[in-house]
Amino acid sequence: MKAELGSERFWVTMNRGAAYQLGLGILLWLLAIILFSQMGCAYLQAPPHYDNLDKAVNGSPATGRLSAQDAQDILKLRERRDALEFEKSLAAVVEIQNSTTPMSMPGIPGIIYNLSRYETVTFLITGPTNKTFTLFPGEKRKFVLPEGEYNCQFLRGSYSLARPRGFHVNHQADWFFGEWVFWGLYYQDY
Repeated sequence: MKAELGSERFWVTMNRGAAYQLGLGILLWLLAIILFSQMGCAYLQAPPHYDNLDKAVNGSPATGRLSAQDAQDILKLRERRDALEFEKSLAAVVEIQNSTTPMSMPGIPGIIYNLSRYETVTFLITGPTNKTFTLFPGEKRKFVLPEGEYNCQFLRGSYSLARPRGFHVNHQADWFFGEWVFWGLYYQDY
């Protein structure tokens, strides 16, 4: 046995296995280097940055401090601000109309509720009276509608979020999210 351990054949065989392992290791490293150089280390780069919102939206080359995610957040905030300004101006118009008419619109009070955590939803109500409400996530609004049958579409911009729903406005009270109301609408995403 001792003679075999000292023999040249034993050490050549052992070194051949180590040489194969070393060669395989070098081959794997070269393969990894080639892959990273071909991909341009895309997974290691920071997200693109833009000079202003317009360049980020249009997809211009990234050379600035504004990331694409920041641009999307700013657009969402602008959309919310514009919707809020529109609602305020619409409320002012309704207020002026109500002050100039001898009788205010008769109707039955109800609630519109946006249960979504992420979506700003526009409720487009059609029926005896047509109304549009834009509610931010978690927002609730009380309103008066005349008695009758209505349909409601749930929109984000011009995109329909759910199929239209029909509902009745009458003098029969219902339990709606912890309140007694005569009618109620809600949108919930999953």
